[in-house]
Amino acid sequence: MTAEEGTSPIKFDCQDLLTAVELFHVHDTGASRYRQMIEDGVPYNLDLVVPVLTSWKAHRGTGDAAMLRNVLSEFVTERHDDLDHLRGTQLSSLSDQDLESERSLVAFLDGRGFRPTAWGKSLHMLVPNAILLWDREVVRGRYDLSDDVEGFLSYQRFGRRLAISLGTELLNVPKQHATAAGYIESIPKILDELAYSWDGSARAVLSLGGHSAAFA
Repeated sequence: MTAEEGTSPIKFDCQDLLTAVELFHVHDTGASRYRQMIEDGVPYNLDLVVPVLTSWKAHRGTGDAAMLRNVLSEFVTERHDDLDHLRGTQLSSLSDQDLESERSLVAFLDGRGFRPTAWGKSLHMLVPNAILLWDREVVRGRYDLSDDVEGFLSYQRFGRRLAISLGTELLNVPKQHATAAGYIESIPKILDELAYSWDGSARAVLSLGGHSAAFA
């Protein structure tokens, strides 16, 4: 019987995570802009958020950078309370109600013409401590997730489960990972980088009992 079928899952710890994400920064062409946004620390600074999104091609199919900025400005104004609440929450502490709030936030951006990659990455940029990114070629393909809000929420639940399973040791990972990253990244960003490792991401899923259990 395999881990997918319900036997004791394999182990996946913080050292496994660090090993798996070390190679990500070879691919991270938008790293300097993202680092500037994180180190700036000013909530909802669209002067930094929008350039990161455009450098990551998140606006493809959504419109130009000006349209992206206009929608996000409206979004931050209208949904400020929800965004502030999530910014005060860590990934491992997200409640089911918080996830439903994320569903509503997605609906807002989707209704303004944002495609999945655009609303997924935008939400992470605005709430980097609690929301994982949402990339089609890497994340959705790697974890075999649907290209819609249900797939997005399944991915957030996976991140929450993995963060909880790694325990308090996970809090030390951003500083440990800074040698490879060049700066201190948020935990959701580090967990998202796991998708770039076939072996690491597979082990993480199995450690949570297999795909069905990890993403339920």
